[in-house]
Amino acid sequence: MSAVAPQIKLTVPWEVIWASSAWLGCSKPEQNWLTYVLANHDFLEATRLAYKCKSAQSNKVLSYELRRRESIKRVLAIAAGQTVAVPDEQPKPKRDRAREKLVATVRKHLRAAQPGSIAASKLLSQLEKLTVPSPEPEASVVEESKHFVGELVSQNGQNFRVTAVDDRGGIVDAEEAQ
Repeated sequence: MSAVAPQIKLTVPWEVIWASSAWLGCSKPEQNWLTYVLANHDFLEATRLAYKCKSAQSNKVLSYELRRRESIKRVLAIAAGQTVAVPDEQPKPKRDRAREKLVATVRKHLRAAQPGSIAASKLLSQLEKLTVPSPEPEASVVEESKHFVGELVSQNGQNFRVTAVDDRGGIVDAEEAQ
């Protein structure tokens, strides 16, 4: 038994859909699912092909879940011409599933570790590094000194007299001073 999607008449070219931020924000399986649904109007078959579910029941449940996802709804709306696709928008960052798995593993081992042990301490440290965002490095403000003609400057133990500066006060030429 197949769940046939309502006919979605493509009012925009595929290139517009593929360039939209909604499309770019979808995972590869979601993109495969959307391509099949838009071309063949069959949710269950699209789910079976894109996700390789182990049972018909899980395939059916996943197909319903996919239809409710905001990312999928946005692409379908663009395909139907209900919203304007803006190709130069940046897609939302995808979740880092490998990092999430690592965090789950570290938490599991931390629960199993003896409280106060060295292992627990190291696991807690690792968990903090994975979950607490690192502070943004503050931009170092380097004050450029403005030099002037006739100024004495020292570099590598030698003294120089400035003979020319640019419009920002940077040294263009200098001669050795006695």
